[in-house]
Parts: sequence; C-alpha cells; structure tokens
Amino acid sequence: MTQSTTESFILAGAGKFLGIFLTFAFNWLLARYFLTPYDFGLLGMVYVLVSLANTTMIGGLGQAVIQREAVSKADLDTVFTFNFALSLAMYALMYFLAPSIAKFYNNSELIPIVRVLSLLIIINAFVVVQNALIIRHMKYKKLLMITLISQFFGYAIGVVMAVERLGVWSLVCANLGIIFSSAILYRVTSDYIPAISFSKQSFQKMFSYGGLLYLSTLTKTIYDNALYLILGKRYSPMTVGYYTQAEKLQGVPNSSITEIIYLVTLPLFSKSQSDQNELRQKFIKNQDAVSFVSCFILGLLLSVSEPLIILLYTNKWMKSVPIFQWLCIAGLFLAICNTHLELIKSVGRAMTHFKLTLGLKLTSLVVLIFCSLISLRAVLIGFVLSNLAIFLIAASITRRLLDVDYDLLVFPHLLTSFISVASAIIPLMVINNSSISNITMIILSAILFCATFIAICHFSKNRGYLLVTNALRNKLKHFHFTHIES
Repeated sequence: MTQSTTESFILAGAGKFLGIFLTFAFNWLLARYFLTPYDFGLLGMVYVLVSLANTTMIGGLGQAVIQREAVSKADLDTVFTFNFALSLAMYALMYFLAPSIAKFYNNSELIPIVRVLSLLIIINAFVVVQNALIIRHMKYKKLLMITLISQFFGYAIGVVMAVERLGVWSLVCANLGIIFSSAILYRVTSDYIPAISFSKQSFQKMFSYGGLLYLSTLTKTIYDNALYLILGKRYSPMTVGYYTQAEKLQGVPNSSITEIIYLVTLPLFSKSQSDQNELRQKFIKNQDAVSFVSCFILGLLLSVSEPLIILLYTNKWMKSVPIFQWLCIAGLFLAICNTHLELIKSVGRAMTHFKLTLGLKLTSLVVLIFCSLISLRAVLIGFVLSNLAIFLIAASITRRLLDVDYDLLVFPHLLTSFISVASAIIPLMVINNSSISNITMIILSAILFCATFIAICHFSKNRGYLLVTNALRNKLKHFHFTHIES
C-alpha cells in the first residue's frame, strides 16, 4: 500500500477507534451503573431508525458524490435538496406510524421514543454533502475532529440525564446531541454552502449510480438490524436489551473495521477502476489484511467473552454472553464481505450491487424469521450461516469483476476464520475456573489465544499474517532509522 493510503488508514482508523471507544465507554458507564437491560431494550426495538438516519446521511446520492470523477455545485445542491425533502417525508411517515410501531411491539412507551428519535433523520440530511466531500477528498483529520467533538458533547448530555434517572431518554438525547453538534461542525468547517436548488440533469446523473445504491444500503441496513425487529416482536424488551449490549460490545472492533473499509477502500478502489490489474492487486492485499485483523480481534473477544462481560457489566448482563459469542462468529464474515461489496460499488456496478444486496438480504431475513419460531439460539446460528452465504456469493461476483481465481478469494479467509474460532475455543474449554478472578481469566485466555492463533498463522504462512507483520516490521525499521538520524 502507498504512503498516502497507509496514512488514510491510520487517520480513518484513529477516528473510528476513538469514536468507538467513546461509544463503548458511554454504554459501559450507563449499563453498569445507571440503566437496566429493559432501558437498552426499548431503544433497541426502534434502533433501526437510527440506522436509517445514518443511511440517509452517507447512503445513495451521498456515495455518488464520492464515486463520480467530477461533481459540480449544481450536483451538490441537487443531492442536498433531494435528501432534505426525503428526510422530511421519512420523518412524517415515522411520526404517524409511531402508534402502529408501538402496537406491533405491544409497548406504548415506544410512541414518544419513535417520534423524538426520528428527528435524527432530518438533522442528518444537513450533513450528507459535507460528509461525502470529506471522504471524497480523504480529509480524515477533519472528520476525526468532528466525530470526537460531537460524540463528547452528545455523551455528556446522556450521562447527565442518566445521573438524573431519566432512563431510556438519556440514550435518545445522547444520539440527538451527537447528530445536532456534528451538523453544526460540518457547516462551520465546510466550504460548501448548501442551497435549495434542483437540477433534473444532475439528479439523473447522480441517481443513475446513487439511487440503486441507496436502495441497496437501505436493504442492508434493515437486514443488519433485523434481529432487533425479530427479537423485539418474539421476545421481551429484556432479551432485546441483552442482545443490544452484546451487539454493541462486538461492534467495537467490527464497526471500526467496517467503517474504515468504507472510508478508505471506496475512494481508493474508485481511483483504480480503469486499471484492472492495479485494482486486482489492491483488492487482494486489502482483503488479506482485513481478513487477518478481523479474525484476530474477533477471535480474541470470543476467547475472553464470559469474564469480559461479567467484569465490564456485572452479573446482571450474564445472559448476553452466548449472544455475544455467536455475534463474534458472525462478524468473521461481515468485514470481509463488506470489502467485496465496496469493490462492486467502486467500479460503478450499482445495479449489480442492488440486485445482490436485495436478493441475499431478503432471503436471509426470511431465514431469520423462520428461525425465530424455533429458539433464540436458532436465530443466532441462522445469522452466522446467512453472513457466510452472503460472503460466498459476493466473492463470486468479485471473481468475475477482477478475473481472479475463486479459491484465491474464498479459501484463505475461511481457513483464517477456522483458525480464529479453533484458537478461541481452546481457552474457553481450558480456562474456565470460577476460583480465579475475571481479570486473571481474561489475561490467561488472551495469552493462550494469541499464542495459538499467531503460531498457526506463522507456520501455515497465512497471507494476511505475512502482509501485516511485514508492514509492521517495515514501519519499525523506518522509525528506528529516523530516530538514529535525528
């Protein structure tokens, strides 16, 4: 990878990991000391609204701004106007559907939560273009500052409200505070001034790529949050709360990896879309690196799952442990699958991306609904198998786009995933002693996992392992020589 690409990964990674750390710290503080699983469950039952708001912000036409080789002021104003009008329509829809949503879940407390939380959709419409322009020009330092300041402001509001015992509303207002402050920061720091203007020609040009992509992103968002809908309907808010906390903890690394893939690979692959050989080389290296890093981190979390959750959240969250373990396994295929989907988007294959996303996600959603009739464990196993199937089919599309051997795309990651799970199972079976402290169990389990996973990857000459270790070795050599010269 080039120096500029490496710098982009570092800045994007720093921004996402710091942001994820703040989110984790906020949820840990509230879950351990102030809120109950029921409070998190109430928000989780309508969490899909937050995801839809984020989809409005960075999906569809916003991604067209990133992907197209040239955009004009008329194009940007058209994107802003369309997204603003769309956000108003979506908010009106959610406002009037709130009683029906509450009836669906058989919980009247959700009516005001839905109506207030849906304000996120309107506020997000004001940062669509600015966010896309920052990513387009890869100005991740600015994005880092906006993210951290807005999250600090929003979470401060949430903590104050939690201390005042306002329950689920501390979570709702924290989200609103984050989005509202980020909208202000985007406006203050951006050279682009949005205007209400609509060009039919610009819309047709942008929609040819972004329209189908928005529907694809929307479908993916609904699928990714399908378990909230299914669990909220079939089980109690407490169960949704246990799932919410497990998903948030698992999302610390997984969301970071996924967002970095989006922030860096879409503009990176888009710039190489006219040179298939260059694109093929970049993709394979990125896939190998993402595979190794994601499998290492998620396997590590799987190996320390029980003592980690008890240490962080106390025994009242014990029922989150098996949910967290299955989500870690499902996450092994999520990050690598997103790499393939970003490639398809970057080369302008919006129709292919739409058909693939729509077909696979809807089919998987039906599978999850059917599994919910059996048991919670069946739902989680179905989620793992669905993610695996989506990865395998997405890889087949990549094979045709890049003219590369299918085995080269699939089997290395399947092998790394197997090594990760096997290495995590060993400490789960060996180090399970209630007589030692949770911290000691975490340390021993982590050491055993790391030793097993790295040893197997080293002796099997795992491509991702070799790529990452060589990159780290070169960085250390560069730092050493620079230090000597200075």
